[in-house]
Amino acid sequence: MLFRRKQVSPEYYLKRGVECFGKGDFQWALQSFSIAIEFFPDFGMAYYMRAEVYKKLGMPRESVWDCIKFLERGGSSDMESDSFGLLDAAKFGLGIAGIDVSDFTDVVETVKEKAGIARFETKRIKAQQEIVAFGIPRLLEELIEGYSPERTYDDTRFYFLALRWLEKNNPESGYYIGFVQLLLKNFDEAIRGFDAAITHEHEKPNAYYFRGISFIKKMEKTENMETSRALPGANSDFAQALKNDSKWRICPRCGYRTDSKLNYCMLCGMKLLVG
Repeated sequence: MLFRRKQVSPEYYLKRGVECFGKGDFQWALQSFSIAIEFFPDFGMAYYMRAEVYKKLGMPRESVWDCIKFLERGGSSDMESDSFGLLDAAKFGLGIAGIDVSDFTDVVETVKEKAGIARFETKRIKAQQEIVAFGIPRLLEELIEGYSPERTYDDTRFYFLALRWLEKNNPESGYYIGFVQLLLKNFDEAIRGFDAAITHEHEKPNAYYFRGISFIKKMEKTENMETSRALPGANSDFAQALKNDSKWRICPRCGYRTDSKLNYCMLCGMKLLVG
């Protein structure tokens, strides 16, 4: 496909992607939305449209993670104002006729704003539905599998969505609830969730591991690093996690874990606990 214009801006690539999507050229659309995101990583509408492309390409996992990114970064985009061309034309016509259009302009801008909010809300609800349909536990398991204590977890709207879903549909799942609370930095609530999980299933190694992480993060939050490094609760939980699953090696200081044969933590240099 050939394009007459050669522009370098995220808005251009978003519009180009929408054009390709409308013509069914999903690979070009995918490339265009990805470039828009490279230019502007917080471009919510580009994530939303790329999620639509991924669905068309039969890639539901990639689609739902873009839905999650859209929830965090979503908002109206410049291209959404294009649908108001008739209103803008009417305003222009009034101006040519010599009619005062100040009041009309205020009305147009208000309508644009309200309609933009309504469109975003519709997209937000649709994104949430896609996330829930894919499976909240399935997404949380993916986060659990790849968890690292030094990583920043900032998909807050998704975590609140997951928490609401769990409390309504699976209130006994202290393990998942504890993990979401850990991501939300509600460490006391996380510890209580993992307490409940351990009570119901005391052999679950991840419940001990993440409770230990919660203890460490709680102490780090209070900036009492020396206490967190020697926190007995965390070390005890890490030891129990290793007892229940000996494939891991865990750092007693920061909670880093690996299934490799490393002897020292890659993050802080502390000697790793071994099962």
